[in-house]
Amino acid sequence: MPNLISKDALYGLEHFIQLRALFNHISTQTTAFGVALSFAIVFYFVYYILLHPLAHIPGPFFSKFSDIPYLLRFLSGYEYKHDYALFQRYGPVVRVGPNRVAVGEPEHVATVYNKNAWKGDNYNLSQNYGIFGIKSAKDHAERKKMLTHPFLPVAVKSYDPIIQRNVDYFLDALQQTYATRKGEPAKIFDFLQWPAFFSYDTLTELAFGEPMGFVQEQRDIGDMYQSFETALYPIGAMIRVPSVFKFLKFTGIHDMMAPKPTDGNGVGVILSFADTMIQKRIDNPSDKPDILNKYLSSKYLLENRDILFKELLLLIVAGTDTVAITIRAILSNVLNDSRVNSHLLSLTPGSPGYRTYVSACIKETLRLSPPGQMPFARVTPPHGHHFGDVLVPGGFQVYPSFYTINRCTRIWGPDANVFRPERWLGHLNGSEVWSHEKLRIMDLSFGVGPRMCLGKPVAETELQLVIEGLWERFEFDGSHLDKIENVKVFNQMRFGSMPLGVRLRERI
Repeated sequence: MPNLISKDALYGLEHFIQLRALFNHISTQTTAFGVALSFAIVFYFVYYILLHPLAHIPGPFFSKFSDIPYLLRFLSGYEYKHDYALFQRYGPVVRVGPNRVAVGEPEHVATVYNKNAWKGDNYNLSQNYGIFGIKSAKDHAERKKMLTHPFLPVAVKSYDPIIQRNVDYFLDALQQTYATRKGEPAKIFDFLQWPAFFSYDTLTELAFGEPMGFVQEQRDIGDMYQSFETALYPIGAMIRVPSVFKFLKFTGIHDMMAPKPTDGNGVGVILSFADTMIQKRIDNPSDKPDILNKYLSSKYLLENRDILFKELLLLIVAGTDTVAITIRAILSNVLNDSRVNSHLLSLTPGSPGYRTYVSACIKETLRLSPPGQMPFARVTPPHGHHFGDVLVPGGFQVYPSFYTINRCTRIWGPDANVFRPERWLGHLNGSEVWSHEKLRIMDLSFGVGPRMCLGKPVAETELQLVIEGLWERFEFDGSHLDKIENVKVFNQMRFGSMPLGVRLRERI
């Protein structure tokens, strides 16, 4: 019988059969992979929603299995208000992420910030900023011993002339540039960057013996201030989602993008300035009463220049913006309250009553508008922590919401959301629930416990002297000011786009 099928046809048929077998194999593998993937996805959601160790803690549904809502709250600029709303809805202990819990009662603060508490992965980004980035409680305590002496009361008192000199120079610049005499028309100007100019100059002179010259030049030198403000947006995101930072670090992108002393602009300006001043002091020792000299008296810091550099950089980065933010917030709070502003103007500058009321305005501003509003989380110990009846097991991040705690009506009374400096003066009007002495304990502005900000007394002195000076010299017209409550916050800073339009008139 003749062969009716050619060899080519048989060859093609053979390949077709092989190809079909291959497709069947791929289809089988794909189906198996799809089934496995579907099972993994279902298990992921079931685990994080129902089986996870934090499953018993109430919170937004999507936050149970994703950090995206947590990140979006930050990106909105009103993270602190969102947290406040979560506590109103879910109670004092809220699950704000798959492995993260927020607490909102005053009694929770001491539990979170106990002396043995470790910092979590959200501090990975801060490891280049000295003591702030140290996770271990033991390592932190050892480093703190080396750094405490420049911030002891005797040392801080010796800084008063330096701070006062910078305050006077700052006020002189404002008076000469913008202030008008009574009866003359005053022009509105943007006060936004001026507090930063003052704080950068003051702290760089305190740290290195020389100011950088922001006030003298009346400009943002090397765009340092603006670049730092801009960087807070991605920095805040990486702090809240540490996996992003880990990815950037692993791929080398972070190191490539990180500022360097050789940049010539932006944050590189302060890096270069600090490096130059340290080397200059080592080469030519002096007896200046600055923080650098006090640090150089430590053999360890002298021999470990990298650590010395990081600690001084932390002082500048953290201290300058904290003070600048608070000055802006005080201006907004006081000028938006005609009663407080009028009372402040009625007091005799330099008198004990004037100084005391200025101090109360500062404390009340720090209560309502704390400059540090990033989630300062700690990791729960192996046995976990109880917050009331709620147990947070070991190994999870917990942070207290200062914004919420500082509005606790049980502590501050029914007018907890009202700017009222008198509450710090012991002037009881029936609204306070706690005594004046207890209110002082609730000052959380600079942290609590063993990791409280070392520079707190320096910042308090700066704020006291500059606010006293501003209201001693000027009458403000802040009718164009937005309330600080309406301002977006990124990381711990007020974002730089906030207009601070004011008019100045001389008082003296």
